[in-house]
Amino acid sequence: MTERTVIAQHPNMRLEIIHRDSDPTVWRLECSKKVMGFRRRTAAFHFQDRQQAVDFAEEMKYNFLHPQHAM
Repeated sequence: MTERTVIAQHPNMRLEIIHRDSDPTVWRLECSKKVMGFRRRTAAFHFQDRQQAVDFAEEMKYNFLHPQHAM
């Protein structure tokens, strides 16, 4: 079974955490954008636990919404 959690969804960006029971040690954060009506994955990051993935996703979301504060 696959667990999917959408952290942020905007017209041109989507952050989603994916966790599969078949591989319990990996949490995957996928970033995608809409191109010509389809979602295209632009980046994927792997983490060892859910909290690491959520923290990184929240930071990415904040930097996307507030680009002047991005490092």
